[in-house]
Amino acid sequence: MPPFEQTLNAPQIDSVIAYFQSKWPEDIYQKWAGRFEPVSDLPSIDDISSLLTRKPDLSYLQQRLQGVEIGTPVLSPVKQLYQIQFNDRYLYLTEDGEYAIIGEMIDLKKGINLSKQK
Repeated sequence: MPPFEQTLNAPQIDSVIAYFQSKWPEDIYQKWAGRFEPVSDLPSIDDISSLLTRKPDLSYLQQRLQGVEIGTPVLSPVKQLYQIQFNDRYLYLTEDGEYAIIGEMIDLKKGINLSKQK
């Protein structure tokens, strides 16, 4: 709707289009909607919810750190790698719980220490 770009903002234009589409018969809307293939490689809502509920296996870590309080695992920016605090240190644990990395995680692109941000 280029003639309205100075009058309506993008969300308002979307609302106008949605209003007109809401008046279409269902079969026409389905034909229109079927023309579009998903173009995003972003995770779906189901993918996101499974990531939020997934937790690493802590059994090996608990065996190795007996008597040490282990913090709640938090998904790190690296897929399938969880950040866990114990004492005043951090470790990164693989989802299967078999491997741990002790130290700090640095985002080299942004130049920030992700471990110290937590």
